[in-house]
Amino acid sequence: MPPKGQLFFFQGIKNIISDIDKKIECYWAGQIEDLTYFHEIQNFIEYNQLTDIVTYLGEVSNIKNVLENMDVVCVCSRQEGFGRVTVEAMLSGCCVLGADTGATKEIINDNSKGYLYEYGNIESFSEKLKLIIENIEDVKQIAENAQEYAMKTFSIENNVNKILEIYQKVLCVKKD
Repeated sequence: MPPKGQLFFFQGIKNIISDIDKKIECYWAGQIEDLTYFHEIQNFIEYNQLTDIVTYLGEVSNIKNVLENMDVVCVCSRQEGFGRVTVEAMLSGCCVLGADTGATKEIINDNSKGYLYEYGNIESFSEKLKLIIENIEDVKQIAENAQEYAMKTFSIENNVNKILEIYQKVLCVKKD
């Protein structure tokens, strides 16, 4: 499975689409880095008749504008070093469903600041996504909790203060 997990996401959508009563729309954004993989995803979407619910946005310069209109963001990456996608989604007030790997599992507490699924387990992903879609009104509280947490934890001021603390500790150690 390529690192970002886009095909995995669409496989999960295919698993639940016939089981949910709500209309869903899926947006997919990003630069095409592997044309073969991109075509594989497009073929999967067409073959499984998902074209009516999937829109490819291409490379987006201001993801914040896109996220403002989303309810859920799925982070299917194998590894997120910092978890920037997760934090951006949280700051935008989206509910995040992410793989239980890398920074994503460190940022999200399952069922309190988002949802985690077992990486690579399509059943785990599909079950969590279906739960989120079917309970979207209840999930909004989790998204609000996550947004508040992200604003406090990942603000520019907080990051600057943490960096200053590190510098101060290093400077104090050198003086001794």
